[in-house]
Amino acid sequence: MKMPFFRWLIIVILVLATFLVALFFNQISDIKTTEPTKTVEYSAVSHKVAQPTLSTLTPLPFKPDKTQTQSERNAIEFDEEFIDDTEIEKEQMAIANKLINSSKDEDRIEGVEQLGAYPNTEMEMILGQLLVTDINPDVRNAAILSLGSIEILSNITINNLMNALEDESADVRFNALSTLQNSLLAMEKGSVSYKLTIDELIAKTSEQTLSIEIRDAINEFLNNQKVE
Repeated sequence: MKMPFFRWLIIVILVLATFLVALFFNQISDIKTTEPTKTVEYSAVSHKVAQPTLSTLTPLPFKPDKTQTQSERNAIEFDEEFIDDTEIEKEQMAIANKLINSSKDEDRIEGVEQLGAYPNTEMEMILGQLLVTDINPDVRNAAILSLGSIEILSNITINNLMNALEDESADVRFNALSTLQNSLLAMEKGSVSYKLTIDELIAKTSEQTLSIEIRDAINEFLNNQKVE
């Protein structure tokens, strides 16, 4: 017995309807899956973070560089102190040089005494020149006393002191001899400078231009040094 045409048509329609419904729901599922995530935007006003200012910043505590060793830090501090001392010495010597060029005796004496605090080659040369050229015996005497701060004197200074043994001022003569003796004591016995200075002193003892007191003082010193 054959199925009527109308029944077949209903079956076909139901099958197609079922297929279309399934296809529709499948598309909706795909759309939800691929829909991009929306970014939530916050209000710039309501969520604005306060920015720090110079007045609100707290300075960080100082921390030494841990990569430097203690010896390196000490070396840096020593260099800084050395530079400071050098600058001070230059300033003081400049002031002293100005004073020793003054026409006033008391200024020159002050300048000479100030130079004595910085024993160096330049200071020795300046004081040695004053010892020879200054007309005031007090200035010459101050120059000799300041030269005493130099342990080893140059040959030129030793020669100037030898000549000062015949100075008209007794203070200059005796202080010149005292400075020569101290310089000899600082020298190494047997050195060329030591022998030359001793020989000059021995020669001085026979010069009649020297006072008896100076010659006696030289002989006493030579005897103490066991010089034949």
